[in-house]
Parts: sequence; structure tokens; C-alpha cells
Amino acid sequence: MLEPHLVSSYVYHADATDPLTDTPTVRLLRQLAAMGQSHVAWGQAVLDGLARSPEERRRALDVQADVEARLVECGGVTGQGIESHWLAFHSAKAEERSPARVKRGRGGYKFRKSCPPLDHPVVEAPFWFSGDQGFPGLQDRRRVVHRGFRHKFHQLLYGEVETTDRMGKMLAEFPELPWEMRLELAHQMWDEARHIEIVAKAVEDELGGELGYGPWTLLWWWMQNDPDPLRRLTVTNAWAEANLMQTLREWRTEAEKRGYVRIAELADYLQADERTHVRLATDWIQRLTEDDLTRRDELVAWGRSAIGRIQNFYAFRGEHYSQMVDPSEARFTFLKPSGHVGAGVPSHIIGE
Repeated sequence: MLEPHLVSSYVYHADATDPLTDTPTVRLLRQLAAMGQSHVAWGQAVLDGLARSPEERRRALDVQADVEARLVECGGVTGQGIESHWLAFHSAKAEERSPARVKRGRGGYKFRKSCPPLDHPVVEAPFWFSGDQGFPGLQDRRRVVHRGFRHKFHQLLYGEVETTDRMGKMLAEFPELPWEMRLELAHQMWDEARHIEIVAKAVEDELGGELGYGPWTLLWWWMQNDPDPLRRLTVTNAWAEANLMQTLREWRTEAEKRGYVRIAELADYLQADERTHVRLATDWIQRLTEDDLTRRDELVAWGRSAIGRIQNFYAFRGEHYSQMVDPSEARFTFLKPSGHVGAGVPSHIIGE
């Protein structure tokens, strides 16, 4: 009877959430619900074979009533009292469950995954999927505003793909990081995977674009191979994602002005997630460098050098990127006591 309650909760949440902003979660919940239904069917068959006498059926109903009362009292698995569908009998006995999985001993296979560090950005010219190499900004004339949104979201898509990869690489390459930090990195990786689908749907369904028509640069790859995990977070989370929050606010405002209601909602949704990603870097860099301010200063110096290299690469695009700031003025969120938002001087670069 617990399994049907869980299946019911899966289905309820899958139906209630937004299929555009949380597509991976909806898909996963429906898969879990289908798997749970097979468990329910198996359990029902076992119970039908075990509870054959009137006394056994009566005892099963008593157990069911007791469990139902406990679930109602605690509000169900979600704590919100979601209505569920019940079976007639209790779940299978413990001895009927599958045996525990055999664990490997200490002599099991071990291999630390890592990529060779790159001392300089090995970057070729962007590869274009089409002959349309224009990137109109949101400040362009009204007749190209729609096209401008499409270009910006398409550019953001590549950043979400790279960031998903970046989080996975950090988890694989730095197993010595604190467990709580690795858990937050895994959470961000899940967020970024959701963002890929969100932004892709925005490009295709809301803005009429086709995936792959813009360039994919290798600019951020060298940074993702740096042997220092805090360096990776310094530029990508504590600077780029903090700036992306401000960029998304601007997109939301521009979208609302022009009647792009769905685009405004999606920008707001993405911005909320970026805040947690900025907080991850801010809190952990502050914590891990609390007793080593020289280390923190080194992260700042390296970060500003990296920003200069990034901006130099984008400078070829001309007028829009002529507004890029002096890297020495870049600010990182971990330099402030509560720097979860804002990184000082914003950047127009959308790479993360």
C-alpha cells in the first residue's frame, strides 16, 4: 500500500509541474511511476497467494488501515496530504524482497578520471552551421527583436551544455572534495541538464529557431581542464553565472515590454536557478580559503587573467562587445560577505 501511494505522488507531481520548464523531471517521474506500477502488480499477485483465509485477509486489512492512518497523520510522502489510491492488502514481506547487492571489497577497480591541463586556450575560429553570422542584440530595431531573442537563447544553449559537462568533470576528477560540496555540484549538474531542454524548447517552440545554426566555440574548454577546482568555480560560477543573472533580468524586462510572456517566464525561472549556483561557489570558496587569504588573492588574480583572455576572444564581434570592461575591474562574489548576487561590473558575454 505504500508503493501505490508513492506512484500516486509521482503522477500528481508530473501532472502538476510545468512540462516546459521541468521536462526531465516529468519524464523521470513517469518512468518511476510505470516501474512502481509493475511492483504493485507483483505485490498484489503475491498477496493474493498468501492471504487466502478469511483471517489472513482480515489481518491484511487491519495492517492496511493502520498504515493509512499513519500516512494521513504525516501528510503522505510529500508531507502535503496528497490523495492516493490504495491496494486491499499490505506490501510483500521482507523475506520476499530481492537480496541485497553484493558490494566490492577494498581491492576493487579504481581509476581517477582526468583530462590533461591546458596552459593556454587552444581555440580555433568558431564553426558556423549556416551562412547567417549575424547576432543582433536586444537593443536592435523592433523588426529584429524576435531574431535577437532567438540568437541569445541559442547562444545560451551552448553555455548550458558546457556547464553540464563542467559539473560532471569536477565530480569525476575531484573525489577528494567535501561530500556536501560534491552533492551541490551534482545538484547544479541536474539543473544545467534541465536548462538544456528549457532553452532548446524556447529556441524551437517559442522563437521558431533551429538548433545548430550558430557557432560553437571551444573558448571555455581550457578552463574546464584546469587542475584547480576552485579556479574553475571562480570564473564560471562566481563571475559568469553572477553576470548571467543580471543578463536574464534584462531579457525578462525586454521580453515583458514586447509581449513575449513565455520568454519572460523562462528567463525568470533560469535566473532563480543561477542564484543557487552562484551561492555554491561563494560559500565553498569562502569556506575553503577562510584561513588562507593568499590563496583567495591568487584565485582573484587568475580569474581576472582568464576573463581578459575570454574577452579578447569575443572582441572580434565588433560593436556589441566593444562595451566589455577592463578585466582588472571584475569582481567575484566570494569577495563580499554575502555575495550571492551580482559580481560588480557586468559582462555581455554569454558563455555559461
